[in-house]
Amino acid sequence: MDFNKEVIEASKIQPVLLDFWAPWCGPCQLLGPILEELEQEAKGAWRLIKVNTDQEQDIAMELGIRGIPDVRLYIDGKEKARFSGALPKHQVEEFLKKNLPDYREEELKSILSKMNGSTTDLEIFAENNPDMHSASMALAQKVLLENPELAINMLKRIPPTNSDYQKAQNLIPLSQLLNFEKQENDIGALIYKAREKVMAGDFETAIVSLIEAVKLEKTFYDELARKATIALFNYLGDDHELTLRYRRQFDMALY
Repeated sequence: MDFNKEVIEASKIQPVLLDFWAPWCGPCQLLGPILEELEQEAKGAWRLIKVNTDQEQDIAMELGIRGIPDVRLYIDGKEKARFSGALPKHQVEEFLKKNLPDYREEELKSILSKMNGSTTDLEIFAENNPDMHSASMALAQKVLLENPELAINMLKRIPPTNSDYQKAQNLIPLSQLLNFEKQENDIGALIYKAREKVMAGDFETAIVSLIEAVKLEKTFYDELARKATIALFNYLGDDHELTLRYRRQFDMALY
């Protein structure tokens, strides 16, 4: 076996899963079919190579194989992860899910780069991949103003363990702002004005109106003005010129 060619170089193109086994190893006989089944299910996402340690003693010794079955995952020419023993199928699946790159990210990037006003392809992709939280976040940000209900449904998919969770929670108040009904008092009028300006795409005037509402009464309508301002900053992004221009004014209005 040419280890450098079949594993190191090959893993730069496609992840390689090495299964160190031997014919006399009982646990190996249990694990082997599981790995072969998962490789078929993966449809080319990764490649399984079975290494008979009786026949490849030099490789087993060089890699420090002390017991079998021993399974090692190589990606981009390097060992990424390993496990030993005959794990049940669901645990092997968890191992692969945790350590294999998610190639759906490339498909998502392609969809986003080709978007020309329509979000149909992104909606289909997000619906077909409900566990892909980056797709849910991307769709939520794209449709938040036009379809706040869909956006909120996407944002609620994102679990607390995800890095985008807090960002998702901060965007949710925009739906409340967009559903805010007109009121006669001064604070309500400012918030409703902000709602109208957001709908029209005039984010600067919306932010100014919300900051004025915060100055008048921070706790009005469950602190909607404060929460909506933060939501707008998150929607626009930390580096957006309006976020940079008005964040300090907003911070001062809170105190």
